[in-house]
Amino acid sequence: MLGVMTLAYDAYKIKADMPANATDGTYYTQNMQEVLDDSFANAPNYKEIKRYYRTNITNVADETVGVRVMKPFDVGKVDRDNSENFCVLSFGNLNYSMEIGDIFEFDNHKWMAVESEMHGSIYKQCLVEKCNVRLRQSTTSFKYTSSGSFIGENPLSENEIMTVWGIAKVKAKKPDLEQYNNYPDSQMDIRLPYNSFATQICYDLKKGTRFLLGSPVQAWQVCDIDNVSFTSLDTNNEVSNGYTLLKLNKVQEHFKDDTTLMVAWQPWYD
Repeated sequence: MLGVMTLAYDAYKIKADMPANATDGTYYTQNMQEVLDDSFANAPNYKEIKRYYRTNITNVADETVGVRVMKPFDVGKVDRDNSENFCVLSFGNLNYSMEIGDIFEFDNHKWMAVESEMHGSIYKQCLVEKCNVRLRQSTTSFKYTSSGSFIGENPLSENEIMTVWGIAKVKAKKPDLEQYNNYPDSQMDIRLPYNSFATQICYDLKKGTRFLLGSPVQAWQVCDIDNVSFTSLDTNNEVSNGYTLLKLNKVQEHFKDDTTLMVAWQPWYD
């Protein structure tokens, strides 16, 4: 909190000392950036964290970025009963670019950006929510045998599996282990980054994409997808940021599901 108050005072001083003939935006930004460059990393809540771009469907981080991690000041934006699942990330670069749907990794958890550009803030910021579910899907159909799952003659491996973290409406007991206090009786909503993984998901009451989730393992099938409500389009009418909302029904496990790799058998496989 002290760091925030100090920065606010610095911002006030910059405004107060601004020459009459200065260009407001340029002068303020340049001087505020100098203040950040001098002091940003010295705050006690400063962390070096990993960032996975919204479009990333691998387990390899795109970059490491320095941030200040804070609890949300506007409690109206978060569920009071789950406030520990939310943080505000503040970036030291006033021109830093990030997207809704980006995944960040720190404190042994994955977090998804669910809101950006916090109003009234000096910082470049985003609100992140703790991920509690991991969706995995094979990039191609695999064959199931008594010895395991294979693509051709080769065992199914992580190289053929896409993995995306998301947020499910369940109370997580140990999200890093995918253990939950309770599952919904038969349905569940999941938010996940809008990317090539999301666009390959099929929805149908009987033939939608299946996923294996949780510990103990349970099978789920996608019955509906919303790729519109929580995404934004750029000038080329392409999705520039956002996340997808999936609706899933609980279904029976298939005897060809690979519960070791947590990859479900799909209705269209041979």
